[in-house]
Amino acid sequence: MFKKLRNLLLHNTSRGQTIVKNTFWVSFGQIGSRLLRLVLVIYAARLLGATEYGVFSYALAVAGFLTAFSDFGLTAFITRESARDPERRTFYIATSLALKLSFVVLGSLLVFLLIELLPTDSLNELSKAWWIIIILFAADTLRDFFTGIIRSFEKMEAEAGLSIATNALLLVIAGGFLLTLKTSTALLTGYAVASVLGLLIFTIYLRHELKGWVSHIEKKLFRPILSEAWPFGALMVLNTILLSTDTLMLGSFRTITEVGWYSAAQRVIIFTAMFAGFWAVSLFPALSRAAKEDKADFAHLFQKGLTVVTYLALPICVGGVITSGGLISTLFGEQYSAATLPLMILMLMIPFTFSSAVLNNGMFALGRQKSSAQILLTAAILNILLNLLLIPKWGMVGAAVTTVTTQALSTIMSWWVIQREVTFTILGRLGIPFISVVVMGAGTFYLQNAGVPLWLVVMAGAIVYGGSLYLLKDPLIRGILRR
Repeated sequence: MFKKLRNLLLHNTSRGQTIVKNTFWVSFGQIGSRLLRLVLVIYAARLLGATEYGVFSYALAVAGFLTAFSDFGLTAFITRESARDPERRTFYIATSLALKLSFVVLGSLLVFLLIELLPTDSLNELSKAWWIIIILFAADTLRDFFTGIIRSFEKMEAEAGLSIATNALLLVIAGGFLLTLKTSTALLTGYAVASVLGLLIFTIYLRHELKGWVSHIEKKLFRPILSEAWPFGALMVLNTILLSTDTLMLGSFRTITEVGWYSAAQRVIIFTAMFAGFWAVSLFPALSRAAKEDKADFAHLFQKGLTVVTYLALPICVGGVITSGGLISTLFGEQYSAATLPLMILMLMIPFTFSSAVLNNGMFALGRQKSSAQILLTAAILNILLNLLLIPKWGMVGAAVTTVTTQALSTIMSWWVIQREVTFTILGRLGIPFISVVVMGAGTFYLQNAGVPLWLVVMAGAIVYGGSLYLLKDPLIRGILRR
């Protein structure tokens, strides 16, 4: 038994087994890493307070924004091309790394521009930390690039181990800085130190692939690499605009304290949404094969995948709206109570976010990357315009409304694109889940108002929803239980 498990999770023996192994390790690495970061972020938010936490969140948004721009699709390119052409891998890695370092230098110069957009109440804090942001951004973006190299070898078990090790260092080092000095600058410094050490760990692991990399740079590859990489980069930049614009604009038009409140609400949504992402990643290889071989099989598989995430999204959305106040106070403390309304609004986005995870992978499986880019561009433009219109007056509530609106629009557009390629529907399958979520919502609302502890409310809600699906003889649940 142990030998079979080891062969399944530690060796590449066939395409199907390799896909299963890689999916497991990517999920394990991401869940472990994000849990470690979530523990640190929640503790930091409670200790620092909304204003200091807002400074920290804004700095992370700046670093994340620059990471997307400096990547330019090089990470996705190196993963794809190194896997396709192992004999040329050394030259692709060296030349792409040279380009990557050039973009890191340009991104570092942009730090000053983004910090100047801050209002005066927070400018003094972050202007002192510009060098920390540069180090954090540079280490993070290079580590992401090295992750792309590891993925090209299909060694996701190594990626998972390295990622968890880096985030464990983050928890210990950044937590230590935070406990000692209790400032946002100290937390950022700890983040930067841990990120640099994480980069060092990745570099040691890839030492043989990186040895003498300068001598393997081929100038004639610069143009082809940039030409191939930029579509991936454009998608990444547009997606980052959707994720980061609200935080950056809140910091510019409102107060840094409001950034702290809004970031607390965002953390809950980001952590919740990752589970739909793992399901979509697991589904993608099968969708890709079906799209190439049999459109009817693709439609069946895609419909089932979309149905599953909808079953998950409905109770999270309804339960999340009802328990938003309890979630904020339990996780972040009463000082973040102002984040309750933004979280309630953002929870309405969950069905769209979960669906988009499958829809986006469906479009890639069908070869509709161009359509995906057009949708993201439309959503990004709308996001910027609505944020400019709503944030100055409504602050984080306007930011939350904008996020939900643009996510809903991109989901509907993605749905329409795939519907033109294959025929599918899930609305006829959602009668029982809708009834079950209404029953669950009523029970959750009653328990919440009765003063029942949040963890019991959440457990009771899950039991009621699952039990209702079973008692109403939902075909999806019955099918799973029969297996």
